[in-house]
Amino acid sequence: DYGYGFKTTDDKLYLTSNDGRNVGSGDSNPAFMKNVISDVSDFSIGLGKVIVLLNDGTVKCAGDNRSGSCGTGSSSSYVNTFETCVDSNDNNMSNVKTVCAGQYNTFILKNDGTVWGAGFYNFKTLTGYSSDQSKFVQIKLNDGNNLTGIQYLKLSQMGMGVFAIDGDGNGYIWGSDRYRTPGTDGVDCGVIVIPHDSDPIVYASLNNGYNGYFEGSFFGGSPYSCLIRESGKVYKFGGWHGGTLNAPAVTEITELRPGADNLGVGKEVVEIEDNDRGLYFRINDGTVYFLGQAPRGEAGGLFYNSQQNTPVQLASLT
Repeated sequence: DYGYGFKTTDDKLYLTSNDGRNVGSGDSNPAFMKNVISDVSDFSIGLGKVIVLLNDGTVKCAGDNRSGSCGTGSSSSYVNTFETCVDSNDNNMSNVKTVCAGQYNTFILKNDGTVWGAGFYNFKTLTGYSSDQSKFVQIKLNDGNNLTGIQYLKLSQMGMGVFAIDGDGNGYIWGSDRYRTPGTDGVDCGVIVIPHDSDPIVYASLNNGYNGYFEGSFFGGSPYSCLIRESGKVYKFGGWHGGTLNAPAVTEITELRPGADNLGVGKEVVEIEDNDRGLYFRINDGTVYFLGQAPRGEAGGLFYNSQQNTPVQLASLT
């Protein structure tokens, strides 16, 4: 809702914002794309902010800094230009593998398998801490030990739910339970472990969750959170907050059977993405399916405004 961006092949990042600012440039004209920073290896755009990993290993962030979520140590509500992200000892963040931006939080996965977060502590998104953090702190397990061994990190679109996968294929989920996290049924949780059960988890996508506040609202977030296991099987959990809009809350992990859900026999889901209104499934044959609502054309013009409870193929995408 607050910005768009792309990275060119020469590692330049172009951004624009519809909140009256070009994030990271201090420019008040949001009507054009602007090269705001160069030498970018990776980046992530959250609501009103962007975090970047530069080629030299430096991590910088700009934009909406409420709750200190840019992780720069600044108390300003808005960081107009890119500032360097630091840990609680004022050391520059280094040895970084992945950067993730949400709304009130940013997260970093390091190459050593540790996970670090900054910003809003509520909803238990910063497990092990009882106050907002304007500098990056290491995420902890419920027993107080550091979360380690992580290879994959994914935030929900609003950044209030986090999913991590370790090298053995075990899953870890924490944050707001508007997602109906398995086994918690409506209570914000610390780190919940989802074991691999001899079928390692390889991918996950968390539903938006945020708009779940508005039970019965048309714009309620995507139907389910999903994970993919090594066997290719897809599992769902979560659902609309309060079980509204024909997608009842699923508090246990349940297999989403592609054949039964109109994806076709023998087709394998290799990637899932959430767009705030529904879920996109990319299949191993190159086709793409959509599940959810499409009030603004999210289904590529196939339908508008209606709720689709089984995936529909986007015919123009192969």
